[in-house]
Amino acid sequence: MLVRRGVSLVELLVCVVVLILLGFVLVPTVQSARLDMRGMGSEQNLRRIGTGAGQYALDNKGRIFGFNWDAGEQYMMPDGRVKSAATRVQAAAYQEQEIIMRLTGRIDGVFKILNNDNQFAPRRMSHLVLLDYMGEAAGSSLFIDPADGPQYLWSITPTSYGSGSFVPYANGYPGPGYYHSFTMEQTSARQRWAFGSSYQVATSAWNSDAEYQRVLPIESHPHAYSIGSGVDLPAGRFTDEVYSPSAKVWMFEEFDRDRTTAAYFAHSFSRVAKLMYDGSINNQSTGQANMSGLVERFSLSDWRQTYLPFEHFPLPVLGPGQNNEPMNTRWMWTSGGLRGLDYPLSEPPRGPRVKGMGQQP
Repeated sequence: MLVRRGVSLVELLVCVVVLILLGFVLVPTVQSARLDMRGMGSEQNLRRIGTGAGQYALDNKGRIFGFNWDAGEQYMMPDGRVKSAATRVQAAAYQEQEIIMRLTGRIDGVFKILNNDNQFAPRRMSHLVLLDYMGEAAGSSLFIDPADGPQYLWSITPTSYGSGSFVPYANGYPGPGYYHSFTMEQTSARQRWAFGSSYQVATSAWNSDAEYQRVLPIESHPHAYSIGSGVDLPAGRFTDEVYSPSAKVWMFEEFDRDRTTAAYFAHSFSRVAKLMYDGSINNQSTGQANMSGLVERFSLSDWRQTYLPFEHFPLPVLGPGQNNEPMNTRWMWTSGGLRGLDYPLSEPPRGPRVKGMGQQP
């Protein structure tokens, strides 16, 4: 006779326990592999960006990519208007608007791209010049870290920035622990999140090296700059002004998203991917970089800044308003600008700048 035997409750419980234990073992491994793959994707993005940046320099007499409209010149906007700026800072805002209008075709109507000269365009939007040069679409995934979910969402929903949307400050100030500025709530600012980048350009690429004659940061947060009377952007920076390309950061991930908890780049333990001026990718920890210094802030080797998040940006490591101690921002404010060293030398330094490739056109 055949006897049918069922599964006992004890056997069932043993199977469940085994499956749970396997989950505890496998989930961290799978998560780690997933983060590693995203990190590799981000590095590939930066390598492609580096190739494009190098080609841009070759095609523009050694110029580092960035906003290059000049004060006093007349420029035609896609909607037919002629713009002429009083300063290069204002000209950068016009150029930013022109690029986005032209790439999106949003030159009139309810979704028209508005001028945003209440905010400092080079801070977060310098990449648009390179994106345009490389023939990438507005909001291209090339400039988005594969682990940066919010930026990807904004890029695929570029006209969703009104009340009820997910862009920062669409529904007003989110509350204590976040950066607060009424300009962030304006339509012109909310329109631009779709065209942002996960990778930031180091300030030396567009700022002056001259002490007391350059744009300066603010200690309490990294989102606004101090522009003194008579200070303006330089006419252009050039690759042959870089003292040691392998030791100088050009673009970098703003957050170490290849962790369970994304960490701001300035944390000493952060290992954000960094594109150097020689085209290489640097994965050394921030703590291994040289200290930043600002003569104007009476600090030559240890100038510090507090990280305060935008809405929907990664929180400080321990949560909003926590672990918010001032951090040295290293390559963002290197003493000496383009001639300063961000990491210990890995190659013989170049000689002084000579006439030729790097002369301003």
